[in-house]
Amino acid sequence: MKNKSAIIPFRKRKKGTEILLIKNVFGNKWVIPKGTIDAPLQALLSATKEAYEEAGVLGRPHPIMVGKYHKNNQMVPTYLLEVDVELKDYVEANKRERIWVKASDVANYVFEKDLLLILQNGINSIEKNGHYFYYAIKTFCKNENIQLISFDNKKAKIAFHVGNENFKRIVIRREKTNVEFSIDSQIVFSELKEIPRKINTNLLLENAVHDIGYWCIKQRKKSFSISRIHSVELKLLFEAYFINILKILTQKCIDFENDFRRGTYLN
Repeated sequence: MKNKSAIIPFRKRKKGTEILLIKNVFGNKWVIPKGTIDAPLQALLSATKEAYEEAGVLGRPHPIMVGKYHKNNQMVPTYLLEVDVELKDYVEANKRERIWVKASDVANYVFEKDLLLILQNGINSIEKNGHYFYYAIKTFCKNENIQLISFDNKKAKIAFHVGNENFKRIVIRREKTNVEFSIDSQIVFSELKEIPRKINTNLLLENAVHDIGYWCIKQRKKSFSISRIHSVELKLLFEAYFINILKILTQKCIDFENDFRRGTYLN
């Protein structure tokens, strides 16, 4: 049996979110675009292709998986598509009906329990930043085999490895529509006055350069650590960008620690 993927087309209106449903091939059920994952396309892009062929819509696929639903003895990964264009003529225009329904009315059209549940997960992700954050972090870490230590809809802790030996614990926090990545170096001082002047000068100079992240001095309960932080808008966070942020923050921190141990910052 060939693997399949599905997608939830949606649009935002003044009166709320709307979901695009289509009739199945038998014309007796409302469903969402779904089809075989065509190599070399990945599941998300393949599902986006199905939305074009089966529902005649084009738009921006969101790079998160809102879950899987059970269909024909397999679990179908499901994604989101923010619709920008609705075509009049498309591949299956004569085979399927389509209809825009209010997100709150989806249960009046869809009666398959698993499909309805995945639609509700998708709607929550569209309308609630906490749900979007949860599924985004879960998706990216699973796809890249990154260890998730803990996570919920506001905060995640991950262990990110660089090479065979080095790894860093990174904290990711959601603040409304923004996401903050934070990584603490192993360089800790008991008092602010212990921090060499050269560190302050160099970090300020580095912060003036346009790069991913910036340095700060973070206060703990009884000490101060040098930390690297980066913030980004939640809906702009796609997988490649997510990985790039982790790599750069981790490497910056490791380089700083090595320089400190070599005495680079001694006055």
